[in-house]
Amino acid sequence: FPTRRSSDLDKPFKFIRISLFGVSTIEEIQEKIFFELYASILNKKGVKVITGLLIGVLKKVGSISFLGLDFNNIFNNNDDIKTAIMELNNYENIILCFDDIDRKSSNLNLAEVYGFINDLVENKRAKVILIANEDTLMQECNDYNKDSYSILREKVIGISFPFKSDISKIINSLISSYEGDYEEFLTAHSSYIVEMVENKGNNLRNLIFFFEHFKKIFLETKNIISAETNNLEGIKESILSDILKFSLPICFEYKLGKLTNDNIKLLKDYYSDSFFRIKDFIK
Repeated sequence: FPTRRSSDLDKPFKFIRISLFGVSTIEEIQEKIFFELYASILNKKGVKVITGLLIGVLKKVGSISFLGLDFNNIFNNNDDIKTAIMELNNYENIILCFDDIDRKSSNLNLAEVYGFINDLVENKRAKVILIANEDTLMQECNDYNKDSYSILREKVIGISFPFKSDISKIINSLISSYEGDYEEFLTAHSSYIVEMVENKGNNLRNLIFFFEHFKKIFLETKNIISAETNNLEGIKESILSDILKFSLPICFEYKLGKLTNDNIKLLKDYYSDSFFRIKDFIK
């Protein structure tokens, strides 16, 4: 974090979050910064619609404002936009938070990203926060050079704070957002759910996806059991538990893109001898 000039000390910081998820070029990052800054400065209703139109304009002219484009000629009839444009070049009072760095496109080299960020800090005096899974970044770099990530990190990163989330506490909090039998069932199986999530890299996005979709499976299963003439109430908990242990891994595989139409026949065949009827659930 570069220090601020004395003339800027009384000015409030603008906090801008930029997600690098799927970003494949430095130009895309520059566009994201510009439009987030523009929206925060103008701060008027409907600004997102306007910025959507501006993206098309910028791509046609091939540049963006703080890289030298003269917006005074393009937007000479809009004083609000011209005022916002003039403020955009001043990074002194801006905190840029780059999130999802480890989820950027593989086409964008990490060294390019860090070089761009280093330029923002050293030459534009921007204040920058980086949020990422460093294990993923390290693996990406080490695929090319064993020590390359350490070198990049030493040149760009000032202070690091490890973030260790309490997965068990978070999962139990997510479970408590549900009600009735479904919450009770998830609570009873929370230790298994926590174990599975930890084994899959603590991906809570996938777990939220699972909770929402498994609720439908849970309720439908209860209906099938209640309607079954062979009276399955005595083993209802065992059936629900087995379906949970079937569905959660399948959900993770699906979210990872590993579950395809070709897998469905294998699943049907594998569970054909199970005491619950897979055909009732596969649809």
